[in-house]
Amino acid sequence: MSPSARSTRPALSLPAPSARLLAILLAAAAACSGDSPTGVSSDADLARRRVKDAPVPAPPPPTVSPDAPNLLAGATLWIDPYSNARKTADAWRVTRPADALQMDKVAAQPTARWIGNWNTNVQADVDAATTTITSAGAMPIFVAYNIPQRDCGGLSGGNSTTADAYRSWITAFANGIGTRRATVVLEPDALAAMDCLSSTDQQ
Repeated sequence: MSPSARSTRPALSLPAPSARLLAILLAAAAACSGDSPTGVSSDADLARRRVKDAPVPAPPPPTVSPDAPNLLAGATLWIDPYSNARKTADAWRVTRPADALQMDKVAAQPTARWIGNWNTNVQADVDAATTTITSAGAMPIFVAYNIPQRDCGGLSGGNSTTADAYRSWITAFANGIGTRRATVVLEPDALAAMDCLSSTDQQ
């Protein structure tokens, strides 16, 4: 189409109801984008902000089966007075006081005791830790970390335990706890990710 033909084309005109409808739709689109054409927050703007700024509700409490009571309910958890975090905070106390205060926050948190293939006598080590922690009026939390093909040979692999050796190891682990109350986190790098193994290895 030539410029002259375009210049003679009549301007688009809408009937009054259509024009009003178009104005309403444009105003609604502006409100949805957060930019009110009048500069005044609309009801939709305020509702969106209330939803956005509303506090996130707390998750519901865990459902505990009466056959499997929650061992952590009401338990005092152990804070290791000789943890690496505590040692580091004490070492920094004079030369790096600000960093020492931050490390104190880490040292003040309860932690689990990890037991793995680095423990040369698993039963004695678990027994000693259980005795120390329970004597302090706290409940031990252990992480058992020695299952065959742990982490599918990834960064946390590092063990060559056989299935039979693991059965002996985990039995010694349990014997170290004995009849005392404790919580054990079982093989976090294995059970949660064992779909990387063949069905035979999973068994």
